[in-house]
Amino acid sequence: MALIALDAGQFHLGLIGTDRLVHAHAGLRRVVETPFDAWGDMDRWRLPLD
Repeated sequence: MALIALDAGQFHLGLIGTDRLVHAHAGLRRVVETPFDAWGDMDRWRLPLD
């Protein structure tokens, strides 16, 4: 699962894969699969699994 910080203090939640993100697209009003390169410059990080 991924929590993405967008412009204007908005956050977006999606399911993260090796090269894609599955998320609800507000403009299309449906769930879509988007390649990471479509999001531009994005860093990925994980919380430690304690």
